[in-house]
Amino acid sequence: MTYLRLNLKTGRTHQIRVHLSFLGWPIFADDKYLNKELAGRDREHLGHHFLHAERISLETFGGKKVEVMAPLPNDCTVLLKSLLVD
Repeated sequence: MTYLRLNLKTGRTHQIRVHLSFLGWPIFADDKYLNKELAGRDREHLGHHFLHAERISLETFGGKKVEVMAPLPNDCTVLLKSLLVD
């Protein structure tokens, strides 16, 4: 497994999931783009696919810039810590 931080230019539906799967790097527990058997195994550790938007920035039609930040959910943090190797 590899932890990635990606910067996207658009908000197209499934953009990250499709492209990473095509490149051979499907998202953890993604039952849409990952082999169903592997996704099922992953779901034993995390009840949803491991995809999180840490920050979203956009500009409104009125020209106002808006940025929303969100911490990594606790279940994802716990999973990451369990995978760390000393």
